Amino acid sequence: MRVYFDSVLVTVDRVPWIVRVEGLQPGWVVVLKDGSGSVIASGEAVGSVVELDIWGIWIVRGGVIEVLDSSGNLLVSKGFSEILGGDVYRVVG
Repeated sequence: MRVYFDSVLVTVDRVPWIVRVEGLQPGWVVVLKDGSGSVIASGEAVGSVVELDIWGIWIVRGGVIEVLDSSGNLLVSKGFSEILGGDVYRVVG
């Protein structure tokens, strides 16, 4: 018998299909894009948090997180080699 794995995702105290972004203002929008620029998920801050559902994707390679203010102006754009379900990101400043 042979078993092959291309990726394994293990989370502790976090569900593996939610990417959480904290430190936001109410009404700000977070957009998660993959390496080709396609939108994977987006959401508007409730309080200071957005939870992005990436069910079935789990790992976003070459991912970018963008934060826009309530007027749609880009505040932050940050790229990562991988964004994993269960990750928590914080906007500071």
